[in-house]
Formats: sequence, structure tokens, C-alpha cells
Amino acid sequence: MLYTVDDIAKMLNMHSRTIRRYIEKGQLRAERIGGSWRISEEALNELFTSPETREALSQHISEHSDNIMELYLKGKHRLQKNNLVMMYVFVFNPQEETWVMSRLSDLMMEINRKGHEAFDYTMSGSEQGLCRLTLIAPPSMLQAIIAELERLRDKK
Repeated sequence: MLYTVDDIAKMLNMHSRTIRRYIEKGQLRAERIGGSWRISEEALNELFTSPETREALSQHISEHSDNIMELYLKGKHRLQKNNLVMMYVFVFNPQEETWVMSRLSDLMMEINRKGHEAFDYTMSGSEQGLCRLTLIAPPSMLQAIIAELERLRDKK
């Protein structure tokens, strides 16, 4: 499956210009098809595992982190406008970050492929040396995401 710049921007809750910059800098592999950039699932997964981009993604997610909770708590998050959504905080060790990000990427692609409603998330570190994943999604989707993350954690 190939994604457009706008698809990736929506999935990552980033501006499309940011995604184009990743492409221009060679941090995100893409190919031109019909005058538009197309990104493969493999290239998107590389974005999450590449040391060069992980830091930039972590910074973006960290900057966005406080805003997502604040918007949700004020009832102004974009997903709250037309839907019933819930917020959940998943705490994990920094060593688990790679598999959490990789699994979230897979889930977003799967959800996008099926045409389901999106979810939103942020990830940040804490003073205690732990990481925090904040998820906002419809209840059934949130339940499935949590179950998958817990299942992966139990396998470790």
C-alpha cells in the first residue's frame, strides 16, 4: 500500500510540509508517481526506527503532548467534535519505545486501510525515567489498541 504526504501527515498529526521536509532531507523514502509523492509502509516503518528521525519525531510528539491532553480535558480535541472518544495513558519503559512506536504505526496503517476513524496520540518522557503514551480514540478502538500493547508487553 502506498500513502500520500497528506495521509502520513494525518496519521502522525503533523503538517504536510514537515513530511515533505523529511522526504527532501532523505529521512523518509518516497517516490514520485504522477507528480505526487508516495510513501510505502516499509518506508514509514523505517521513519520510526531510524536514529536520525526518531529524535525529531520524539521532539514533535513531546511538544504536542501537553496540547492533546489539554484539548481533550477542555472538550475541544478535534476527535471530540462529532464522536464519543476516550483518553487513556499507557506508561512504559524507554527500552519499549521502539516496539510501541512500531506497533502504533502498524495500527494506524491498518485503521487507515480499513477506512475507520482515526485516533490521536502523543508520547513523552517523565521525570521517573518512564515514557507516557496518551491515546484518544473511540472506546472500541481504544480497547483494541490497549489490548494489543498489553499483549506485546506480556510477550517480552
